[in-house]
Amino acid sequence: MSGDYTQVIGKTNIPVMASYVAYDGEAPLISNEGFALTTKAMPRMKLAYNFNEKSAREGAYLLNNSGLPNYAPIFESFKKDSASLIAGIHTQLSFTSLQIESTGKYISTASNNGGGIRGLQFDFQVPATNKNAAGGFGTYGTKNAWSSASAYPIGDLLDMVKYADDNFLLDTSRAVIRMNKATWNTFRNHASTKAAVAIQITMGALDPANLTKYAVTDDQIRSYTTSLGLPTIEVVSWNGIHQWLNPTTQKIEKNALVAFADNTVVLRPAGQIGEVQWQAPTTLFSTQANPLYITDNGMIGVQQEVFSARKAMQFTAEFTGIPVPYDVTTLLYLDVASAAA
Repeated sequence: MSGDYTQVIGKTNIPVMASYVAYDGEAPLISNEGFALTTKAMPRMKLAYNFNEKSAREGAYLLNNSGLPNYAPIFESFKKDSASLIAGIHTQLSFTSLQIESTGKYISTASNNGGGIRGLQFDFQVPATNKNAAGGFGTYGTKNAWSSASAYPIGDLLDMVKYADDNFLLDTSRAVIRMNKATWNTFRNHASTKAAVAIQITMGALDPANLTKYAVTDDQIRSYTTSLGLPTIEVVSWNGIHQWLNPTTQKIEKNALVAFADNTVVLRPAGQIGEVQWQAPTTLFSTQANPLYITDNGMIGVQQEVFSARKAMQFTAEFTGIPVPYDVTTLLYLDVASAAA
């Protein structure tokens, strides 16, 4: 009801062993680690389309002539309805979610929030110690960006898992390693990765001079990393389109977006690591002439507005809320484009 989201940040609880004492002895006390609570106003997103007399007449004409094959794709452009608006809300929500997961924050820009507020930021306060560059989490990896032939990406993943275990950050037996497709391609195509997998497959019988030429599959790479005790590697393949007004050309342009940040590897608990917190849309301004429709279990409102003088109407979908991660102290981030100092 308040329109604020709430984030709880607490130290991971590792069970403390009990101590043997005398039958009438005092029980040793364990410390209460405590937690931090932060709140902030939820953002609101909207998407709309107009429908006027000209559109209605053209749509009716195309419908009457839809038997002609060349009219079919044209008519499709007039079939926008509230379903496309709701899909747009969900697309932004999933983009925001993956941005938060892969960076620990969301920042609005011209390319991902055209027509809206730029510079809007929601930082979920991932500890700085949970973020490192290549070679920074341990000694298996090398202090080289993954673009370097001297890098050892598999070693970096081993370092992340060992760091998480040594510092009791999360149960790595129930964790996953996440990256986007471009980062996965960098990992799978690195000479050290291909060589390690090829050596295992051929039991060392392959001529070292031909190691980098040996073709290995994604399944073979995953099988090899799993055999090393690494968690499952998940590749996030999310792509979307966002349109915005180019201030230079004054034309509407479409940007292809990748939601999960490039050159980023995240070690995190498997499964759901957060929740969407939202505020129900208000029906205060819903009238018989301009009704508000509620959908998606009360999360999204679609307002219909009729402008009689202009012989037009507008449909606007709105959602107030944001994905909020659970305890961010359980998330580890590796920047593979940079080398640790």
